[in-house]
Amino acid sequence: MHNKLDVIGRSRFWLARFAFVGSLASFWNSLAHRLAWPYVELLIRLWIAKLFFFFGVQELMHWTAALQIADEQNPFPLLAPIVSAYLSAGADLICAILLALGFMTRYAALPLLLLAAITQFRFEPFDTQLFWIALFCWYVIHGAGPISLDHLLRRGLADSAIPLIPAAIRFSQWLRSTGTPWYLMTLRLWLAAALIVAASADMRLLLGTSGERWLPLDVATRVPMIGALMGGITLILGAGTRQVALLLLLGLCAYSVVDPRLSDSIYLLMLLAILAIHGGGALAIDDLAKRWHSRLFSTPSANELASRNWPRVVIVGAGFGGLRCAQALMDANVAVTLIDQTTFIFFNPCSIRLLRPRCPRVTSLCRRGKSSETPPQRSCC
Repeated sequence: MHNKLDVIGRSRFWLARFAFVGSLASFWNSLAHRLAWPYVELLIRLWIAKLFFFFGVQELMHWTAALQIADEQNPFPLLAPIVSAYLSAGADLICAILLALGFMTRYAALPLLLLAAITQFRFEPFDTQLFWIALFCWYVIHGAGPISLDHLLRRGLADSAIPLIPAAIRFSQWLRSTGTPWYLMTLRLWLAAALIVAASADMRLLLGTSGERWLPLDVATRVPMIGALMGGITLILGAGTRQVALLLLLGLCAYSVVDPRLSDSIYLLMLLAILAIHGGGALAIDDLAKRWHSRLFSTPSANELASRNWPRVVIVGAGFGGLRCAQALMDANVAVTLIDQTTFIFFNPCSIRLLRPRCPRVTSLCRRGKSSETPPQRSCC
């Protein structure tokens, strides 16, 4: 009997510790979402908008060279080179302005995503373009953050009478809630594959040029081999994704001071920041642990308790006896309802210890409107 009680006591001890760790992780995650993410997302969006706006201005300033490039590498083979040049310059300028404002962000990121994908997979591939594709996919699926016009207009237009606007907002919300976990999973596995391949020279030779077209190996090879290998394995498993991504981000920032080549890894830092704040997405150990924690420690609703058809036990009075009775029924298959006049427990004998430093003449407590006063005397409390 004593051994069984010891086992139950130890299991409850570790479950309480696990619940505390899970609550602490949830607190820090919500803190990162509310405080860090709005400004991190704004910086990422402004950086991309500034870059592509500069590309559009350069195309207009060097229009002859832009026409020559469009003639040699036409991103739209069905169109004339001059039309493709106009479309490319217009997309860079207009979509960059929309991204900076955070207005119609999904529709602004989509043309830039198509241009980057066509250039990467039809013409000359390079790592920066792969990072652009990954970031544009994020904005197409997730949309802009809290500091954007989309976020401000979404509240007022959700119940608007303008045709198609409420349906478009509902679709964007569905796309964000459904697509974001799968995008984070794809991003996590993609970065993990790049880090693991970059850490092995044999795998790089095996993949050849096709690996450079699909994986950012040039940037990943600049990560130290031990960090790339350990980070890639943990990212594949999705174990501690936020912590691993944060460590890789901080390590790259510190290592870039020593190795100047890492100064152009800004886009890898952006993607690691997304993983550090939003997690590993679907099919990750972190996600499974979160679901298990919520099932184990969450309080079931009244509908869930009613569906279980458990016997209902009502305890009147939340004193020591009522609390002890509720604690004894904690592992039983019963629905316990504890009723009391207050939401706290007040232990009268300990009140003298609290009142004595401020009111040394008080030696007895008021109960139900009646009080008694006695001369100062010593108390054993």
